[in-house]
Amino acid sequence: MKKSLPFLAIALVIAIGVMFGNLSPQPEIIVKALAAFLAVLLTIGLFMGNSDEKGQAISNVREEPRKPAHTNDTQGSAEAEVITFLARMQEKGRLIDFLMDDISTHNDSAIGAAARVVHQGCSAVVKEHLSISPVDGGTEGAKISVPPGYNASLYRLTGNLSGKAPFNGTLVHKGWKVTSSKLPKVVSPESGELPPLAPAQVEV
Repeated sequence: MKKSLPFLAIALVIAIGVMFGNLSPQPEIIVKALAAFLAVLLTIGLFMGNSDEKGQAISNVREEPRKPAHTNDTQGSAEAEVITFLARMQEKGRLIDFLMDDISTHNDSAIGAAARVVHQGCSAVVKEHLSISPVDGGTEGAKISVPPGYNASLYRLTGNLSGKAPFNGTLVHKGWKVTSSKLPKVVSPESGELPPLAPAQVEV
């Protein structure tokens, strides 16, 4: 409909000219000017309508949601790294075998022999991937003073605790903290499955 408006405007100008062709010159000029003015208005209306349609089309395009860029799925990578670290302890020290076994059925000598193997293997893995140092450099059993503003995550105070720091007491355990780590970097597969602690061994 809007595409036919210019032709209708031109036809309107011609019709008015024919209808009032016998008028005196002054009324004729007024009528034709009015017809021309109406034609201009119709043309402007058509142009504005097309502009609105184009603007709406552009707006619709812009409103379409953007698809997220493809990224590698790293969900579960932290869990995979921890499991891989434990798998290394299983490989070197048989830690998982020791923890999953019911040691109540073994005598102390057998448990001690197994613990030696676990200690040697797991200690090597820990030293390979983690740098560990004492929280407090004092000697266990010695008297120490915990200063004001101490880090509550590094010191656990027990006993008769009252008042404000500094707190004087006995160092029961020096604590441990990790100063740096080099855990194995592992990304979970797309299936979402975590790596095994130890694969099943089958002799054929």
